[in-house]
Amino acid sequence: MKVTVPDKLDLILNLKAAEAQGITVTDEMKAEVKDQENNIIQ
Repeated sequence: MKVTVPDKLDLILNLKAAEAQGITVTDEMKAEVKDQENNIIQ
């Protein structure tokens, strides 16, 4: 089986899940999300 590595990765943030785990999501983290409309889950 051939081993491959993805060429690109998308960052998706789930703000409710992060808050439930005690993770603070900073504005800098949000800025790293390329498709903010679809990949930042409120």
